[in-house]
Amino acid sequence: MLDTVSTITREECLAALWKGIVPGLHRQCVFGGLLIRLYEPVKSLYVGENFIGDIPLTKKILAGLTTAITVANPTNLVKVRLQAEGKLPVGAPRRYSGALNAYSTIVIHVLY
Repeated sequence: MLDTVSTITREECLAALWKGIVPGLHRQCVFGGLLIRLYEPVKSLYVGENFIGDIPLTKKILAGLTTAITVANPTNLVKVRLQAEGKLPVGAPRRYSGALNAYSTIVIHVLY
């Protein structure tokens, strides 16, 4: 890891270590927030609103996987696409103006 850091610093500059941090942080905040918020409703969906007692481990795992997959895939896609745009040369046309534009463009593309 230290060799990678020194190579990037030597070949590009110290600031190059921070390229792509904004999409990465955006993904982490959205992913973490949605994952925590959606887990309980998804778990209730699998066991039912009126379930009483200990929820089976399999249902908890299924709820965690469902939530992670539905949240992680879109946020990772936006992160990777925004990071790729950061590597474009100065003046090159951009596909997205920001994260929200990337989400909406991707959703519109998927739906139509």
